[in-house]
Amino acid sequence: MFSQTTYITKVQEERRRFAIHNQQLLLSNSKQKHKVGVLEEKVREKNRIIKEDKKEIEKLKGELEETKITIDNLKRMLFAQHKHTEVEEEKKDTTREDVAQETATVTLPPKRKRGRKKGHKGSGRKLPETIDSRVPCYVSVCPDCGNPVGRSDSYHTHTVTDIPDWREIKPVTTEYRIEYQWCIHCHKAVSALPAGVIPGSRIGLVLFLMILIWRYHLRLPFQKISEIISIQYKLYLSPGAIVGITRKARKLFGKRYDDLLDEIRGSPVKHADETTWGMDGLLYWCWILVTDKIVYYTIEESRGKGVIERLLKDAIGILVCDGYAAYKKLPLILQACFAHLYRKARDAAERKGASIEAKEFFVKIQTLYKELALAIEKPFDKKEREQLHAFYLKELESLSVIPYQRQDVKKIQTYLKNLGGNLLTALLYEDVSLTNNAAEQAALKIVVGRKISGGSKSTEGTKTHAVNMSIMQTILKQQLPLIPTIEQYLLEAVQQSA
Repeated sequence: MFSQTTYITKVQEERRRFAIHNQQLLLSNSKQKHKVGVLEEKVREKNRIIKEDKKEIEKLKGELEETKITIDNLKRMLFAQHKHTEVEEEKKDTTREDVAQETATVTLPPKRKRGRKKGHKGSGRKLPETIDSRVPCYVSVCPDCGNPVGRSDSYHTHTVTDIPDWREIKPVTTEYRIEYQWCIHCHKAVSALPAGVIPGSRIGLVLFLMILIWRYHLRLPFQKISEIISIQYKLYLSPGAIVGITRKARKLFGKRYDDLLDEIRGSPVKHADETTWGMDGLLYWCWILVTDKIVYYTIEESRGKGVIERLLKDAIGILVCDGYAAYKKLPLILQACFAHLYRKARDAAERKGASIEAKEFFVKIQTLYKELALAIEKPFDKKEREQLHAFYLKELESLSVIPYQRQDVKKIQTYLKNLGGNLLTALLYEDVSLTNNAAEQAALKIVVGRKISGGSKSTEGTKTHAVNMSIMQTILKQQLPLIPTIEQYLLEAVQQSA
């Protein structure tokens, strides 16, 4: 048996050994953490280098592609005349029957596949940033055998986003008691204007906003809007009442609508297009003017040049447009839409029975279009752009004078001659597009609404549609928050008219 003193001594020695061992473990753990931190830093650095290398590879691929195009251009410049001479000699010896036989042997370039390019980063719906409630889900008994099942600390999540229960969504009716008051200084009766209320309107601001969004953003017919309000809110508003609401909005947006046209006139680059619009069985025309920040619609009785001359009176800058003759009379620098020429050449080449000449011409136009698109994407250098403009102007001139025999390609050549150097204006000025795609996209918005509603029933309806669509599409183009911005515009207009 150990004495008590000996036992205490041994316990104290054991305690010291454990303390020393514990310190050694802590020191070892600290060193391991440091090593892990160093390794993680190295991994991050390697990942950063990999990303930079990938960017550099993509950049080199782009430069390689540009170099190939430059080489092709030089080859064309060197051998264009020689090739043209050979083609002329061949055509002298080729009869129309030979051309018809060769038609089947010429193949057009393959069409671009739809969808994103291979390797493009995918997209999907992201999880919400905030979670309003968390509900535990578990079973008390096994669904297979019926025996009790214990709870667990491990789980997986399934996140669901919903709207408020339809039984809880009810309209709120507010009665404003507006007092009759007398100003002893002005010697007249005065009264308060309820905050956040549209004067003369018996519906509230929130419903007013939603009607504008349903009509001019989602492009729903008035009857459908009436049904939505009835089903969702148990509130009846006739289609006629909704029409009245849109007209009230048009009056409030009137000043801002006029300002849009003034801004377009002063913009250095603007796009224009026109499309048909039905008005109570008559054919009207919707004119579209677009800049990088503004979309402007006006529905007129005519497509005549007088309309666009009035719209762009005293305007400055460059106008991107199609080949419509009315635009040529304007005192503006014109950029003709190259995509229109491209589509006309493509349609001629792809139609049934197209000649070999039409297919050859389309290939030339397609190659030219791709080269110009790449040139426009490069940083603007005035001297370089002027050289490119001179070179491609000669290319267009040579395409327009090739002595083709077939009528289908001669029509495209005539269209090319009419547009002339206006097809290349974008080379000489910064931030000018080769195509009129901006105006065509804006026109598509109005076309979809026209197909749904069939147009307007009155001239008042055409004015209302043009004004409200202009305001709505301008907000969307500027990527402003939709509902707050419309609300701000309406309340500002109410205050100005008070």
